Amino acid sequence: MVDSTRLAQFIKDAGLSFKQNSKSFIFTCPICNVKDKLYIRKKDGKFACWRCRETQGFQGAPEYALAELTGQPVPVVKKALYGLMAEHAAVFIDVKFDELLDDDNQPEVINEAPDLPSLVWPYHCLPIEHPGAIKGLNYLESRAIPLEIARKYKIRYSPNKQAVVFPVYVNDLLTGWQYRTIEKLQVVAEDTVFTRIKAWSSDDIPRDRTLMFQNNLLSLSGNGVLCEGPIDAIKADLVGGNVASMGKAISQAQVGVLCRSGIKRLYVALDPDAFMEIDPLLAKFNDQLEIYKVDIPKVGDKPDLGALSFEDARDCILASKPLKKNRLHVWMKPLPSNRKRGTMLQAIE
Repeated sequence: MVDSTRLAQFIKDAGLSFKQNSKSFIFTCPICNVKDKLYIRKKDGKFACWRCRETQGFQGAPEYALAELTGQPVPVVKKALYGLMAEHAAVFIDVKFDELLDDDNQPEVINEAPDLPSLVWPYHCLPIEHPGAIKGLNYLESRAIPLEIARKYKIRYSPNKQAVVFPVYVNDLLTGWQYRTIEKLQVVAEDTVFTRIKAWSSDDIPRDRTLMFQNNLLSLSGNGVLCEGPIDAIKADLVGGNVASMGKAISQAQVGVLCRSGIKRLYVALDPDAFMEIDPLLAKFNDQLEIYKVDIPKVGDKPDLGALSFEDARDCILASKPLKKNRLHVWMKPLPSNRKRGTMLQAIE
């Protein structure tokens, strides 16, 4: 927890423009640029923007708000706020609206609709324990995901789509979902092979601004595990902070959600064919988190975290080594003229 005197002094020294009530400093939010939406509580620095907290998860520990307001790196702000205790500073995750307000202060933003879609389940997406969802439950159990875990992750089943359905929640807000067929991917009809789509998402899913299972980041383990797909992410349940990016590319908004969540260590468990995303990902995090690269073991003929048991997935993830910038650069370069003409691969640590 930040000392209130240090917090006030930092804001003063930074020359920031603000309003205040008895509980909070109030700013124009640097993320959504809307006036008087960002509240930083005076006594401990807990903050939230009451507009983009829903769209980008912008709430939590004060160093993230002040870094955005001042343009300074998070580690620099953190050291100024906490001094020698910076590495052990408490991180606040959930922010209650009334904690930041005067008793009679009720700004209009309290009724403002978030930018994220607010959806309801289609009639055909049944809770996984529903008798009509037995095929979906059988599929999950074939992937070593028992009913209790399926309930925890609020998985559903659609008889219409013949698919299990993985939700994307931000707090209690359902913003979308992803289908995963339980049928064979290839079928033969009239001597022709047809290939089914393995997975597809609901319309207008805010993939670049959210993470599947994002609420797992509220875990107090200090860990985060970043996977591509839902089954891989679920298998990291014993590590905590396990989320799915729903794709190989990781957006800056998704990085922001991870950094502001309070996790300290991020285990990157993207599929092996996403290796081109690793170096850009390190640059996006800018040393705000400890980053580890998970070496996913082969199951059959390909690496597959989702095929492991929960215990094996945990052990695999926690055995990961830290990832550093510039870990590998590979390019094609002509050979010197006094050697055989051709090309060579050159790698530099």
